[in-house]
Amino acid sequence: MAGFLTKRERAERIVDAVRRAARGEVCITGGQRARALFWQQEVGERWARLTRREREVLRLPAQGLDNAAISSTLCVPLRTVEQHITNILDKLALSSRLEAASWMRDHMPKDLWKSTA
Repeated sequence: MAGFLTKRERAERIVDAVRRAARGEVCITGGQRARALFWQQEVGERWARLTRREREVLRLPAQGLDNAAISSTLCVPLRTVEQHITNILDKLALSSRLEAASWMRDHMPKDLWKSTA
């Protein structure tokens, strides 16, 4: 991606942005850059709160697995999975495992949430 424009941009701005992108220049405003950095920092800080095992557990609901399947996949008791899910929800300030799976899918690169390594 070389830049970002909203639908409301003037035609001249769009043409200029396309030309700049063709030259390899990045076309984002300072405000857009600030929002992107804030988002990246916020997501990064929340991700860093999780242990390696909690990250591993969080990937599995994002792939559609329920707690029993996670328990079987990781060869751990169901109660352990439930405790990991509780810890994940607390650390990410979320209220449900569905919300946690959505957070993972919305905020993490697909190759990360698809990975179980």
